[in-house]
Amino acid sequence: MRAYLKDKGVRYEYLHTSGHVKLEDMKKLVDAMAPEMVVLIHSFHPDKFKDYFSNVRLLDDGEVVNL
Repeated sequence: MRAYLKDKGVRYEYLHTSGHVKLEDMKKLVDAMAPEMVVLIHSFHPDKFKDYFSNVRLLDDGEVVNL
């Protein structure tokens, strides 16, 4: 992949992200963006988020939501 990108003139950088966020940081993001709906992508306890966000939309696996 690196060779392909280099051949195409695409800069490659490796960045590690965990994908995990602290509740405090999530609150800041939601407050700053003021979304109509917050959809969780992955959580062990999604039902708990309704205690912190009034606009959480909980989806079942495979459920489709129109944006």
